[in-house]
Amino acid sequence: MGGKRHAGGDKDGATSKKYSFWPEKLDKPLVECILELVEKGLIVDGNSKNSGYAALEKMLEQKVPGCGVRGRPHIEGRIKKLKKNWQAITFMRNQSGWG
Repeated sequence: MGGKRHAGGDKDGATSKKYSFWPEKLDKPLVECILELVEKGLIVDGNSKNSGYAALEKMLEQKVPGCGVRGRPHIEGRIKKLKKNWQAITFMRNQSGWG
């Protein structure tokens, strides 16, 4: 799923944490897969059941062969990020003076 980016580290170049890159080209297929799983009842009230991440992993692999994303931590982390961004946008839009 792309390269690794390292954060932290000491003077010898040792790293303390690894971060995975999420290719933006996977956002649209991910949302499409999530909507399909919501319709099937595997994702309820925005929370995925245990089988939901495995199903998302398989569906994404079918839509984007060779993408190599895993249900956890890749998909789980991206969903958290999308939720956080959506909540921020919703909050701003609810403030006076916004659209």
